[in-house]
Amino acid sequence: MRRWRAFMGLSGLERRWLVQALFLLPLTAWAIRWVGLRRLQSLLEGVTPSRFFPGAGLDRPTDWTRRAARMVEIAAARGPYCATCLHRSVVLWCLLRRHGVDSELRIGIRKQAGGLDAHAWVEHAGVALNERPPVAERYRPFRLAFPAPKPNRS
Repeated sequence: MRRWRAFMGLSGLERRWLVQALFLLPLTAWAIRWVGLRRLQSLLEGVTPSRFFPGAGLDRPTDWTRRAARMVEIAAARGPYCATCLHRSVVLWCLLRRHGVDSELRIGIRKQAGGLDAHAWVEHAGVALNERPPVAERYRPFRLAFPAPKPNRS
């Protein structure tokens, strides 16, 4: 009952983001596993921004970009699916892209005692939206540069 009241206390846009994230988190995990991150990101880059909520003019993170990140985090924490940082970041990146916000999916690595540790997050205007700010200091980010698809020669 408390969760329902909390859900109803959200704005309409926040509820929509939360429901979309609940649906997209397991779908994204499946897609990364079976299609691969490179191909999934290429497919998602074709998603056209919504005409109803354009954010193309945003040059810095705003309250609603941070709320979108928060809704994805709530969906990951309260939903039935245990999502990794990569799944959460891909979903947030897709939701922001859908609303016309130019953002970057970042993946970083760092050396740990037992080997390498990796982490994913989303940046908008150089600011991490779904992670505490010094994330780029803890993990060395690398650019996700994917080669252009090869032309079909049929």
